[in-house]
Amino acid sequence: FNPIPEMVERYDRDDLAVIESGQDLTIPEDQIVNIQGQRLWRYTVKRPIKDKNGQVYQILGVATDITYLKKAEEALAAARDEAVRANDFKTKLLANVSHDLRTPLGAILGYTDMLQEGVYGPLSGDQMELIERVMENTQELSYMINQLLDYNRLEAGRLVLMPEPFKPRLLMDQIHGVMMTLADKKGLDLT
Repeated sequence: FNPIPEMVERYDRDDLAVIESGQDLTIPEDQIVNIQGQRLWRYTVKRPIKDKNGQVYQILGVATDITYLKKAEEALAAARDEAVRANDFKTKLLANVSHDLRTPLGAILGYTDMLQEGVYGPLSGDQMELIERVMENTQELSYMINQLLDYNRLEAGRLVLMPEPFKPRLLMDQIHGVMMTLADKKGLDLT
């Protein structure tokens, strides 16, 4: 039934081993080439059939095509490898982007601080309010970048937690400052 002599010889060896041992032979994975030349995977069990005297006189072999399972395993392995590559890319991208954003944010914070301090002259009340919003929003962006970096550290197992006391009112004011800008843009009241 099989045109490949090496495979026929292996089948014969397996059959002889079952006859001589009188024990089942299980082959969990076996790649074969069928008579049409297709490469298939199968799960095979060969069982001795004994006569009333306990002598093996026949072998029952059952082969189950598991090609679809092997293809699913290969697809799963490929998807896992792709996910690992994507995660590595994401980690590197987050680290690079976070680092590249910190420099201009530092400059914005520095210039805004100088404006608040009056280095370039006094500011009107409206200008000072806008500068405070710029400062709050820039600090919020800086905080978000730090969160991204912390997320990267967490994934890499390098995050060190440092509990710190904080004032809830200050936190609420910061959130309000950021959200107020968004609410204003949409014409919403923020309470």
